[in-house]
Formats: sequence, structure tokens, C-alpha cells
Amino acid sequence: MAKKKAPKEAIKHVPQMDAFVIVQTNWQYDDEYNYRDDDNSGTPTKVYLNQHKAEGECFRLNKEQLLTEQLSGYRGNMYGYESVDELKAIGVKFKDEENVIVSEENSDDILKKVMNIVGVDWYQVHPVKLDIEKTL
Repeated sequence: MAKKKAPKEAIKHVPQMDAFVIVQTNWQYDDEYNYRDDDNSGTPTKVYLNQHKAEGECFRLNKEQLLTEQLSGYRGNMYGYESVDELKAIGVKFKDEENVIVSEENSDDILKKVMNIVGVDWYQVHPVKLDIEKTL
């Protein structure tokens, strides 16, 4: 009796889907300042199919990091105490003003403004297209 051959699996191509990858930015320290890697690389941490959810999680992760970082050590718009005055002008409260560590007492709106002024983010959302194949 001849063996029956297993049917070949059919692969169905599904149209591309939008996805949103949260990428942790690579920062380096040179004994004076923190700086972003020149190659703009990072580490993917999470993938969402909903942009709003991805952006919300990205903000939560950045907020968590912001509340622990000494912002005085980042290159960019933040440079010493001149920028502390700029942050004070928008109502920022500090946990440690000398090292420019912001307080968790600040509203999310204030924290978003701080991230914008300082120009620092530890996480970013990168939109990507997913090619999905389904085995039938």
C-alpha cells in the first residue's frame, strides 16, 4: 500500500500591517557628558499595533527615566544653570536642583515640556511595516 503524501502547506500573504516599535536609545558617557550614539541605533523593547498605545507606553518609559536622571550631564539644550532658570520659568519642581533632577510632583504636561526643552529621550516610537505570511 502506497503512503499518502502530506499536503503541501499553502502560504497566504497578508497585506502589510503598520506596527510601532518602542526603541531604547543608546546613550554613552564620556566622563563629562552623556551623548546619543552617532549611528542612531537602539534596542527594540516592545511592539504595538496601535500607535496611541505605543506612544503612551513610550511616554511612561521616558517619564520613569526622566525622574531618575541628572539632566545636567546631557548635551543639547541643557547646559548648566542657565537652563535650570528656563525650566523654573515653566513651573518645574526639582527633587535635586543642583544636579537637575526633576520631581515626580510635576504634571505630565510639565514633564513633556521638560523633555522637549532638554531634547532628551531614552525611548522612541519607530513606525514599521510588517509583512505577514499565514500558513494554511
